[in-house]
Amino acid sequence: AMRGAIRESELALQLMNEALARVFFTPEDLPAWTVDSLQDAWIVTAQAETTEALEAGECSLPGVNGNIRFQMFTRCHMFLQRVLYLAITSNAFYPDALRLVRARLLAAPLFLENWLLLTLVLCQPSLGKQAAAKAALAQAVAMNRTHRVVRNFAAL
Repeated sequence: AMRGAIRESELALQLMNEALARVFFTPEDLPAWTVDSLQDAWIVTAQAETTEALEAGECSLPGVNGNIRFQMFTRCHMFLQRVLYLAITSNAFYPDALRLVRARLLAAPLFLENWLLLTLVLCQPSLGKQAAAKAALAQAVAMNRTHRVVRNFAAL
């Protein structure tokens, strides 16, 4: 899996350099992009877009009104994945991830994945909510104690 990710990064870097070569006419004017600078540029852009979407109330509970549709659920799931990725890479956005997971859980409380996501976010030391994480995990265990992820979480 790691080789595939490296290959994709190298391909993205090659495509970026080819696109820049079409814009700049001389090699001296061409900026030097590396895999790290490309990833840093993406993270900064993703942080700005995510901050703007969070300030606009993207996937927050008032917009859901307790009756969430499949399209909204899917869009919010993808948005939550982005927020969690940014939280992990920049050690920020954890309070926002907690708010999004809470809204998702209230919209679909019988969905095991929501309880597991809540447990995952609450385990983050920066939030200081390890007791709440244990309670969320207890609920997940009560829902399905034979699920592999639930058993692995419980073993921690």
